[in-house]
Amino acid sequence: MDSVKCLIEQILIDSDNPSLNKFKCQKCMKFIFNSPTYQCKSGHWRCISCWEEKLNGSKCFECNLTIESIDDLSRNLFIEKEFSQLPACCPNTYNGDHLNPINKKYNNNNNNTNNKNNNDNYDNYDNNNYNDNNNKNNNNNNNNNNNNNNKNKNNNNYNNNNNHNNNNKDGDNNFYEGEGEGDGIGENKDEDEDEGDFYFEKLEKDLKRGCPIITTVGGLSLHLKECKFRFQKCKNQGCEEIQRMNDLNEFHYDTNNELFGCRFNSMFCKDCKRNDIEKRFYQSHLLSCPKKLINCLNCNEEFERCDWSLHEYNQCKQRYIACTFKDGGCKERLKRLHLPYHLKSINHTQFISKQYDSQLSEINKNNNLLLIRINSLSDQNLELQQQLQEQQQQQQQQQQQLQPHQQQQYISHHNNSSFNHQPVYEYNNNWKIPSYRGIVCSKYRNLQKNHYRSQIFEIGPYKFSLSIDEIPEAEYSYLLFYISPINLARTQLRLAYSIKVLNPNNEKVKYEGESQVFKSLEEKELVGNTLKSDIQLGTGEILEWGIELKTIEAHQPLQEAKVVTKKQ
Repeated sequence: MDSVKCLIEQILIDSDNPSLNKFKCQKCMKFIFNSPTYQCKSGHWRCISCWEEKLNGSKCFECNLTIESIDDLSRNLFIEKEFSQLPACCPNTYNGDHLNPINKKYNNNNNNTNNKNNNDNYDNYDNNNYNDNNNKNNNNNNNNNNNNNNKNKNNNNYNNNNNHNNNNKDGDNNFYEGEGEGDGIGENKDEDEDEGDFYFEKLEKDLKRGCPIITTVGGLSLHLKECKFRFQKCKNQGCEEIQRMNDLNEFHYDTNNELFGCRFNSMFCKDCKRNDIEKRFYQSHLLSCPKKLINCLNCNEEFERCDWSLHEYNQCKQRYIACTFKDGGCKERLKRLHLPYHLKSINHTQFISKQYDSQLSEINKNNNLLLIRINSLSDQNLELQQQLQEQQQQQQQQQQQLQPHQQQQYISHHNNSSFNHQPVYEYNNNWKIPSYRGIVCSKYRNLQKNHYRSQIFEIGPYKFSLSIDEIPEAEYSYLLFYISPINLARTQLRLAYSIKVLNPNNEKVKYEGESQVFKSLEEKELVGNTLKSDIQLGTGEILEWGIELKTIEAHQPLQEAKVVTKKQ
């Protein structure tokens, strides 16, 4: 209602009537619209704003009655009720979108102008009692002011009776401060010129599109909420226009209204079925809509715009194209419709040969490029393999340098028999013993002991050797297997091993050895379990044995180190 308050003098019916001056505050000379009125005990009333300003002086405006606070005053409901029953036209009767409260610029301008007017009025009326005696004493001055009003806009004391008649066409006195028994206050022209857009010219009634309703001052608030002629901002995102609500519904939101329709209205395309196209882009959309039906310029066939390239370059019968064998030398250009007849009527053998040679040359060229690329990749592969081998060699050298330190780390001793944290290696190999002849019973040959020893082999950071003793007896013979660690370096090692004879006739001969704990002993070999067997093995048979210790190196088959034969 702030914007209505600023325009109250224009919307009041017969607001120039001097009898309405009694509804103006005699301090600020404004109508008491939307402003409570308070009076002292003597009945001297003013608006709430003026009383709040006067409370600092603690005196009534007229009778100098002491006023300590607003509680010492009473509400003048009679004058407020009488003012609320005055007839007033709807503010939307006038032209201008600034009547709409949405227009923040208008509200800000009104507030700035009102504040300036109020300050001028306060300065000029602090010493006036606004009584009839003072008015009579100042009649001469008021008459002089009235005579010079059109010449001097800087005069701060206008006669209130002639206030409305002296407004100039430049809009210097934009908002009317009303009439009363006291002197009215105009605005300084120089200050108005500095304000620029902060004032408006006197509004004119819109007899064609404006609201024709005449209500009361008290009914303005309810009417403005329901008025169909009120000003509103366009609901379309991006549009800043403010128009009357009836004009918005009748013209602005009409998508078919080319002259007054909002350019941000959402349009519907019947071809692609889109309904979110802004009106300002609708014409350009119609020129590029992929589902729009168009006609071919050559054959007049109808198709969707998105299929234009397919039709133009592959289907149109009336489009001129080159011969299929143009790369072979045929320079003929003809319609696609006549191409089959052209190919049948003219011998294209020579053209086909040239085109074939051209294509073959192109293929060979591409093959050469691919070969060059393959060779380049091969060179890169070799280079990467060399780098990988170098890295592996460096890694092996580092491992060898760390082996003396890792030996103690790999084997942990806990309560003299704990191997929970011992690393596990796995080693598998074959031992070919050419001199081995097999075990036979004593009744078939002379009893003699044979001793076989393998070459030294490595399992992780450890070195071992394997030996076999053949002990023949009268009834059966023994094979004793010895696993001997070399330089165990005062550590413990748990080994589990298995031995198998590789022979077509004895594939099932296998012995799984139990786990053995080898300890560091000086000048003694550590003996593994014993295999007892009475089977006969032929000459040239091979023994395969394995020890469960993990390793990743590839091993050559062990060779026989020595054979010792002892006769009994």
